[in-house]
Amino acid sequence: MSPADAKWEAVLDPGGTGYEISYGAPWEAGSGRGWKGHLWRNRPCCFFHFTLEPYLGNVPASGAYFFFGKHPPEHRAVVGGYHGTLSDITIADHIIFLFTRNGVHYDVTEHSFGPGTLTLLSRIVRSLRPVRS
Repeated sequence: MSPADAKWEAVLDPGGTGYEISYGAPWEAGSGRGWKGHLWRNRPCCFFHFTLEPYLGNVPASGAYFFFGKHPPEHRAVVGGYHGTLSDITIADHIIFLFTRNGVHYDVTEHSFGPGTLTLLSRIVRSLRPVRS
């Protein structure tokens, strides 16, 4: 079974401060000599980084993704069945999707691993379920 076929269980908690799921470490320019030969390790088999945060308006809760008060180029998109705003560039190698569900605004990011990143993000967003009280 490929990572794209994995069953993802994720939970939305509108009263919480957000979620971060991460394992492994990315291979990037600062990773040492020969790093480009290890880029395949940025795939979910070896490295994964996903965040989910509630946000107010157009400013993510962390504020870390937008420099100097400017937003990256973005466009309307449907990800995981939700209409929202998808950034056209990656910041810290993350794709960013902003959407609203049941009146709560969310900021979702996933470390980009190339082709398949948006497909996996869409599957995760589609699987999000509210926390049971």
